Amino acid sequence: MDEAMKGIDVYNLAEFMHNKYEVFAKEAGWKTQESCQVKFNDLPEKNKEVMVKMAFVVIDWFNKNQEDIGNKLIKVHNHKNKKTN
Repeated sequence: MDEAMKGIDVYNLAEFMHNKYEVFAKEAGWKTQESCQVKFNDLPEKNKEVMVKMAFVVIDWFNKNQEDIGNKLIKVHNHKNKKTN
């Protein structure tokens, strides 16, 4: 496991992503597979595996882009502060 991923609960992120996907899909009027309209722990194993892989990809992307993301967040924060001053 990448050193930057130590301490990150990938399964917690996968569960969060699954839950949000189901909410957003419903809001968009989509009908997801009935077998996936369950809590994360009750998903079919293959579906859980895919969501865990996606969580690893998301974490890896943030790790690789954290400096750029941080710089953009600082710019947004500074821009907002200029408007309020």
